[in-house]
Amino acid sequence: MVLAWPAGRLVALFAFDFELSSKDILHLKTDRVSTIFLFIVPLVLYFFAVVPYRDPISPRAWLETLYKWSRPVVWLLAVLVWVWALETTFSLVSAHLPDFFSSYVDNYLVKISGTALGVKDIALTGKLGAFIGLIVGLYFFVVRGVAESL
Repeated sequence: MVLAWPAGRLVALFAFDFELSSKDILHLKTDRVSTIFLFIVPLVLYFFAVVPYRDPISPRAWLETLYKWSRPVVWLLAVLVWVWALETTFSLVSAHLPDFFSSYVDNYLVKISGTALGVKDIALTGKLGAFIGLIVGLYFFVVRGVAESL
């Protein structure tokens, strides 16, 4: 008996489009990208790379491996926290900023839209706060989450 796995539906279950633009300097837009292949597969490969093959029965080695496994995941989630925190802060402060600054800020855009758990047309949009939060969060993800775990 062969079980057919609906891989196409699983890949489309968590898929998104990403758009990032900053004034006239940067404009990045992706087609539909699967979260499974963008985040899950690299993290699983990383998890297998740091398994303590030299001493597989040592609890200390597994504890150290668990620590190494959790660092990238935690810092990847921290990217979302940075984006949310700075966009929220900017939204609260933006009403009190001068008009020329508001027109400058409108040139920055971070937009993620796609499907999650079968729900269509989920869209998250942010301005300058989300843009800065994305840059800061990705910096910490690379420096603290990936580089220190290797």
